[in-house]
Amino acid sequence: MPARKAGEGDFWLPPCRTIGFNPQLSLNDGLLVQSYMSATAATYGESVRLIDAAVARLKQRLQEAGVYEIKGVGQLKLKLDGCYAFEPVASGLVSPNLYGLAAFTCPELEEYSTQAADKAAQAKKVSRFRLIKRTGSYYTITIHRELANYVSAAVVALLFYFMWAVPGSDTTSLQNAASVVQSGIVAPKSSAPAIAQHPASALQPISEPTVAPAPADGAYTIVLAAAVPQKNVQPFVEMLAREGYPGAEPATISRMLHIVYGHFPTEGEAYKRLAELRSSSPRFREAWVKKLR
Repeated sequence: MPARKAGEGDFWLPPCRTIGFNPQLSLNDGLLVQSYMSATAATYGESVRLIDAAVARLKQRLQEAGVYEIKGVGQLKLKLDGCYAFEPVASGLVSPNLYGLAAFTCPELEEYSTQAADKAAQAKKVSRFRLIKRTGSYYTITIHRELANYVSAAVVALLFYFMWAVPGSDTTSLQNAASVVQSGIVAPKSSAPAIAQHPASALQPISEPTVAPAPADGAYTIVLAAAVPQKNVQPFVEMLAREGYPGAEPATISRMLHIVYGHFPTEGEAYKRLAELRSSSPRFREAWVKKLR
């Protein structure tokens, strides 16, 4: 019999041997005779006579006591109807291959898996965001990549939220915000101080202008970039002046800092001027026309 679980608990019984008994069988298959011959060195006839005598004594004992115990095997019983019954020993027959195996307690694998998963999750949670580690006399401060991804996603989400939440902002200015980097707006770190908004007359070009801007009293302008950091305005304006395009200036449109170039009375004149600028300089390739009032 294989190992088996006893009852509803976690108690397991080891493999064992047991005896099956069929009271209807009375045929002599010769196996018992062969065992007698091997054990007593008797002949076949002598072994048969010994077995018949042993069976007669066994039946006599059953008639007298109703039960006969075979040590280490089980009990043979005579029932009231004259039939025989057999109860094997509860501990099973002795087997050399199973010697030393005893009953044991073993929880189910699901319980082990759950406990192991909980411990692994707890250990991972403790070590995931451990920022400070001491090694000898040095301290190492680390930031887990997953935490950095969370923070970056949160910053980007807040940025887009405030950009879309600004009253009066339009889709065109948001789509062209990326032109800040593509057009070279983000300049290397410079010792030049950040400047506030100034009119066009306050910005002095470094080089001699070669292309004059449009009059400053128009309702339309050309926007080169939107959402520009204030520290990058002056370097970009000076760069345009050196390339021969003076007159660029910062302007606050929809609560965001823009860099604009020129003022035009009509939208058509603004687009015409923008086409000329695009053909003469790559700086205006991503620019667009914006109505100021």
